[in-house]
Amino acid sequence: MKALKALNKYFWKYKWRLLLGFAFIILTNLLAVFSPLVIKEGVNILNDANKQYYVPIAKAKEENPDANLDKIFEEGNLNIDESAKEFVNFFGLDTPDPASIVNTETLGEALIILAILLALLYIVVHILKGVFLFFTRQTIIVMSRLIEYDLKNEIYDQYQRLHMGFYKRNNTGDLMNRISEDVSKVRMYLGPAVMYTLNLTVLIVLVVYMMSRQDLELTLYSLLPLPFMSIGIYYVSSIINRRSERVQEQQSDLSTMVQESMSGIRVLKAYHREAQNIQSFKQKSDTYKTRVLNLVKV
Repeated sequence: MKALKALNKYFWKYKWRLLLGFAFIILTNLLAVFSPLVIKEGVNILNDANKQYYVPIAKAKEENPDANLDKIFEEGNLNIDESAKEFVNFFGLDTPDPASIVNTETLGEALIILAILLALLYIVVHILKGVFLFFTRQTIIVMSRLIEYDLKNEIYDQYQRLHMGFYKRNNTGDLMNRISEDVSKVRMYLGPAVMYTLNLTVLIVLVVYMMSRQDLELTLYSLLPLPFMSIGIYYVSSIINRRSERVQEQQSDLSTMVQESMSGIRVLKAYHREAQNIQSFKQKSDTYKTRVLNLVKV
């Protein structure tokens, strides 16, 4: 982790993109947490309608088919969440007035209107979430691409300053691999890793807060496996790191062979070593493929 400190200067250089991306992450997760509440509100309304209207109506008709149902509709009251009302009103729409429900027909109409309004609300929430997620990627991922560009320029400038003895001690293919694939791995830390870490942190805080508001005991039960999962993830990540290094080493070896074969193509042809060279390349490629697959399996 100490080696990653050298990258902090790039975060400072693109701090406004990073901060803006963090703001979009918060907005995205707020909407992600809000969308299940819309479904909850819809289920609660149906449950209230069933308890306050349909069940009493069924009982009354069972006792007396000609029973007067006016009292049921006078006492019934659909409970619509204030936040849902405010959000619907924001778009210039109105939720049905519970006092307007005077018979089964008006009850059915009210439920249909509420269902449509909540469905539209759910769609709007997800569209906004998608927009903010797009902006999140456009800030943080683009930031990582800009840093990747800066890193490659910095490494290339360093290559220009190095003495010829350095190039005699190191393979050109390996140096090419470092400025391409290794920098790409660093970009994964600078972009996706930062984005997903911030996203996960914000999401955990919001979700645990909302869950604890609903049921603290159930929230604690659901969080119990997390310490054990963390141990498992730490163990798996150490395996991933080892196998990833082996993949990079093999890719560097493969790049070196290709570069040397290209630069020494006349020698290979002069000594008729094309077949042996192709076989060697195939073996190294198979080894690379095996190592990549072993990494992907983990």
